[in-house]
Amino acid sequence: MALRETALEAEEDRKFLSLLMIDIDFFKQFNDTHGHMLGDQVLKLVARTISDSIKGKDTAARYGGEEFAIILPDTRLKDAVAVAENIRRLVAGRKVLNRRTGQVLGQVTLSIGVAEYEFGETLGAFVHRADEALYLSKRQGRNQVMSQEDLTSTSHLEFDEG
Repeated sequence: MALRETALEAEEDRKFLSLLMIDIDFFKQFNDTHGHMLGDQVLKLVARTISDSIKGKDTAARYGGEEFAIILPDTRLKDAVAVAENIRRLVAGRKVLNRRTGQVLGQVTLSIGVAEYEFGETLGAFVHRADEALYLSKRQGRNQVMSQEDLTSTSHLEFDEG
């Protein structure tokens, strides 16, 4: 609902709008290894980092199991990539600690896809482009930010069959 309203506003006012799709890398594996209680703590850590990193009219939401989405009104693609990179760095820079035992459980990393709204496009196409950038980030090794610009640059690659 928030995305629809924000996109309508961006369309009417001819303002920029960007979307971040965020996925916690190897979250299922972490959950299976350390349990759902610690998995929930990781989700809270990521959610807190995201909410501390946005401002004003920005909207963050959980989008499925270990995915989050951030709507960034009045934000160009390059600035949204900078926000995404900041969030990625903050999360990756922390060690996950079991407070009960003091054991360091490792590092949590994020893969992030970023897209900028194109006036007149469907919201489905907008979300799909951000999602495609997210999956490109995962295919390229995880713990990184990819944008719609990276999608077009990699789509021109082809294999030499010789």
